[in-house]
Amino acid sequence: MPAVLVVAVALAAVLFWARRTPDTVVEAPPAGMPAEVSKTEAAAPPATQSATPSRPSKSSARAATLLQVVGDRYDFDPADPNGAATSLADADWLHRHGFPDADAYDRLRRASLDELEEAAKIDLRAQVILAFNMAITGRYGNRPFELLEDAAARGSIFALETWGDIHYTLKHYRNPVAGAAYYHLALRRGYFTAAGKKLIFAGTLNAEQRMLSDVYAEVAWLRLLDARKRTGTPPFAEAELRPGFEQFVATLEVAYGTPEPGTAPNP
Repeated sequence: MPAVLVVAVALAAVLFWARRTPDTVVEAPPAGMPAEVSKTEAAAPPATQSATPSRPSKSSARAATLLQVVGDRYDFDPADPNGAATSLADADWLHRHGFPDADAYDRLRRASLDELEEAAKIDLRAQVILAFNMAITGRYGNRPFELLEDAAARGSIFALETWGDIHYTLKHYRNPVAGAAYYHLALRRGYFTAAGKKLIFAGTLNAEQRMLSDVYAEVAWLRLLDARKRTGTPPFAEAELRPGFEQFVATLEVAYGTPEPGTAPNP
């Protein structure tokens, strides 16, 4: 098969299976976006109530309403061309690994930072979107990455993908080597779609940069394992592959062949 056709087939495969990610804003945030949020840990459990409960803040009330509207599921609509899920099983996998559906993503992205900070106390999807929206402003230093690391350590693969997205799409955090590392970790957790993103975004990395990316991925993986150990959480179980992996591999084999003559990968 000609080299150009091989690349075309491979790109078609990864683009077909890639999660549809909404366009990312890389410029300054709209006027009125809060410049500061509380330093309270976004992943911390709700504080114990005092003997005389205080009235919930407006942000808390709006956050509760936001989460009610967002819901606690991943809706699957086979007729929706913008949906990322390809089946009910796929929708269930995405939900269990921290991904919001398209409607939830849109609503969370449009929420204020104050609302997201409140919602993040009980919902990892909100925590990841909080990190992304904070990163867009460019005013929070490493705080977005602290939130993403916490969410990833607690099982959110969406956090790993978002971490990679930040390093590729936001100019003030642009670092393709690091971005490829976090896509690699998402793949390691079973989100094979990240392989497509890594090919598209990291295809221009040279050999030295690819080596650094692999090393950074391993360092980040060890940090996640250490974070789980410190909180008494068991190590990650064997990766649960996103439904559709076998079809994805079969498509790639048409373009590239099997890893070794006469063999096929073990899904």
